Amino acid sequence: MGLETPYGVKFAYVPGKNTLTVGMFHVKQFPWNPFAWAISMDSYTADDILGWLFDPFMAYDPFSGEPIPYRGSWSVQLSPNGSAIFPVPPNAVIWNATLGKWVPVGPGQMAKAVILTTTTGLG
Repeated sequence: MGLETPYGVKFAYVPGKNTLTVGMFHVKQFPWNPFAWAISMDSYTADDILGWLFDPFMAYDPFSGEPIPYRGSWSVQLSPNGSAIFPVPPNAVIWNATLGKWVPVGPGQMAKAVILTTTTGLG
């Protein structure tokens, strides 16, 4: 699967051993940098390491490429005719990019879809 997927290192094991040594060959090209010996981790490598330490909410199926639940789940309920039929709670908020803050939607608003997300084991 490779080290870039959540399946590679997290579920790897060697029968009869309680440690796992992992290595990755990653070629990188940088301009001359006299400090590279001390600070040589690039963002690609840092993302790989963080991927080993934290589980994502979802991952991509290695065979179909479709999103699949990993440490979360979701359900989507769409309006059958594309119109806004689901009532929105009056205390719901929406991001206003112009104001740069969350603002209440107010009463009487309707939505075209309901999406429920659930996280498990993230904490």
